[in-house]
Amino acid sequence: MKKTILRYGAYGALTICVLSIASWYGLSTLSLPVQEILGYVTIILSLCFVYFGIRHFRDKENGGAVSFKQALTMGLLISLITALIFGLLDVFYTEVLNPGFMDYYYAEIAENMKGTLPPEELRIRLAELEEQKA
Repeated sequence: MKKTILRYGAYGALTICVLSIASWYGLSTLSLPVQEILGYVTIILSLCFVYFGIRHFRDKENGGAVSFKQALTMGLLISLITALIFGLLDVFYTEVLNPGFMDYYYAEIAENMKGTLPPEELRIRLAELEEQKA
C-alpha cells in the first residue's frame, strides 16, 4: 500500500508541477482568468491519480477488494503528497523565480474590480485586498 501511495502521489505531483510550470512560462501570455481555469484543470488532472492509485491497489495488490478506510487513507495520502510538492513549488516560484508575482496579481485583481464594482464597494474591496497582501 505504501509503495502505491508514493508512486501515485509522485505521479500526481509530477503532473501538477509540469502543467503549472507550463502555464507559468509557456502560456504566460494568456489572461489571468484563463490561467486560473487552466490551474483548476491542472488540479483535477493531478487528483485523478487518487482514483488510479486506489484502483491499482484494489486490482493488483489486494485481490479485487478494498475497504472504505483503506481507500480513504490512500486517497488522502496521495493528495497530501501532491499538495505538499506543489506547495513547495509554489513558494519557490513566488519567492525566488518571480517575486513580483503577488504585486502583479493584486494589480490585475484591482483593475478587474474597477470595471465591475461601484465606487464605494470598490474602496472597501481595495482596502481588503491591501490587508490580504500584507
